Amino acid sequence: MIRIGKEEWNDKLVGLTIEEDIITASGQLLLNKGTILQSQHLELLKNHYIDYICIRKHHHQENDSFYKKYDSNISELKNVFKAVINREAPALREFMIPFMPIIKNVLEKPYLFLELHNIRGHDEYTYRHSLNVGLFAATIGRILKVSDEEVLELAKCGLMHDIGKLHIDSTILTKDSGLTDAEFAEIKKHPLYGKAILEKMNGVTQEHMDATLYHHERLDGSGYPYQLVGDDIPLSAQIIAIADMYDAISSDRAYRGKFSPFDTLQILKDDTFNGKLQASISLPFINHILNGYRGNSVLLNNGKTGTVIRFDLDHIDSPLVKIDQKVVDLRKHSDLSVVQIYHANDVQLILE
Repeated sequence: MIRIGKEEWNDKLVGLTIEEDIITASGQLLLNKGTILQSQHLELLKNHYIDYICIRKHHHQENDSFYKKYDSNISELKNVFKAVINREAPALREFMIPFMPIIKNVLEKPYLFLELHNIRGHDEYTYRHSLNVGLFAATIGRILKVSDEEVLELAKCGLMHDIGKLHIDSTILTKDSGLTDAEFAEIKKHPLYGKAILEKMNGVTQEHMDATLYHHERLDGSGYPYQLVGDDIPLSAQIIAIADMYDAISSDRAYRGKFSPFDTLQILKDDTFNGKLQASISLPFINHILNGYRGNSVLLNNGKTGTVIRFDLDHIDSPLVKIDQKVVDLRKHSDLSVVQIYHANDVQLILE
């Protein structure tokens, strides 16, 4: 099954089969699963402001290709970081070449990056996290409709944002218990170490160094290393901060398991409304992630399964769900909650 956004609708879809019921914002069933698309159907969907449709395609093949590129990029990132440790850092242009295909892949398929949640385990966290943040940062750039050139720059910022951790003792980074004050103080130096590394690389811009140095700063001054406030934090660093938080919270770590997608997005939302994150960046990103889960299957705490129809930003954990041919608004059923999320092709996605 593949999701086709309204911006991609054209006559080439005529004759394809809809794989999910299409329901309006008010809960009206517009087209049944199994409907063969005709031109008039596309007009009907547009008139009712439907954002996407799901059709059957070579989904598994597409996923396999993504995973192969991802694994290859992790290996490349290891080699690059090893070169940095050996003081053989490549020029930024050469640094980026191996990562271009997967960045292009994610930008062409805006929800394919949700596959990252299928990659489990806390091993090789620094490498996976760096790649993920690069992909999320590029996605945020696309959501914000920046130029293709700037999208690529944001991907570079994400890939390099934690490079300073190469100078942190690995026993601290992989510790499976709480850090001592001294260890946490050392961790907080990684933005400074990162800037020092980037200054020695050819082709690095001020934007790249800003993202590395300031991605742990927060708008309310509660971040580090300089406790910057508001617009004193460069835009690239604000974007990387959100991409970094999202991946860090939703990833397995040595000292804890990953948070659920709902909990992760709730934390981002709370930090936004508490004045730590830039709302004009975080809220569109949160909405984008939520839209990515629309059409996915969910398991509820009563044992029933359903399909996510729509989310409400004010009630992230209570989507509109279709269960047994009925539309159920979980906001009105406090006794019901989502305990598992599955891809539309029935592959388990996240919650355990």
